[in-house]
Order: sequence, then C-alpha cells, then structure tokens
Amino acid sequence: MKFLITRPDHDDTVFYLHEFSKELIEIAKEKGLKVLDCDRKKANRKTVQQMIQEQKPELVMFNGHGNLTTICGQKNEALIKQSENEEILNEKIIYARSCSTASSLGHSSVKNGAKAYIGYTEDFVFLIDNSRTASPLKDEFAKPFLTASNQI
Repeated sequence: MKFLITRPDHDDTVFYLHEFSKELIEIAKEKGLKVLDCDRKKANRKTVQQMIQEQKPELVMFNGHGNLTTICGQKNEALIKQSENEEILNEKIIYARSCSTASSLGHSSVKNGAKAYIGYTEDFVFLIDNSRTASPLKDEFAKPFLTASNQI
C-alpha cells in the first residue's frame, strides 16, 4: 500500500503540521507502507498531481491551508481544486488537515469517486506557544491538538 503525504513549511501553521507529520511517516513505514513524501518544495501542484496519477497511492494526506473548494501546498499553491482536478482523488482515502475543505471539496470528491474524505468543515485551529515556533514538537500547547489529529 502507498501513502502520499504533503508537508509544506512556509509559515508557522504548516511548519507545525510538517513537523508533527514526521511521526505519521515513521508509523506508516513501520507498517510496511511505501511513503511518498511531498516535502517542502515538492508540495506543489505539478509534483503532487503527477505522483498521485503515476504512483496511485491508496491513502493521501494533505497538510496545508485550505478553504471550501481548495487544498493548498507550499506557498499556498492550489493542489486540489473543486471542479478542476479533484478527479485525481478517485479510489483514494483522503485526510485533509486543512481548513473547511470537507464542506464542499470533500463532498464533491466522494461524489466523484473518492473512497472517503476525512477533513474539517470549519477552520482547523490549534494553540501555539510563541516561544516554541522553532521547535514545534516541544510545544505543549499545540501537542494535544496535533496528536489528536494524528490519530485520525
């Protein structure tokens, strides 16, 4: 089984997601999944779309900003946009750790063939300790939120 994960890191919010995703990558490898890590600059539309189409991962996790119709990657580039390219999610299980994408994009993705779409209908928010932004894994304010979202 293949697991594709996007990990942009261009601002504090997505840097936290980037760092807390390291645990997920390790768990996936321990369980024998082939990990396709779209890290930093690789979290762009062209690379992500190409990897999904060519590698055909069964599980895809997006970390990044979003809205009702769009999941973003590095520097907020639109990776998946409703009515534009969500068909590449067909036959996939999706977890989008992005604001609001489950409201419209998630429904549309499932309607158009995704096996499942797990996401958030409202903003995905977490607290941070401003003195820990350089070392998110040591941030005791953020840890409960991101540990819980990693459990999904």
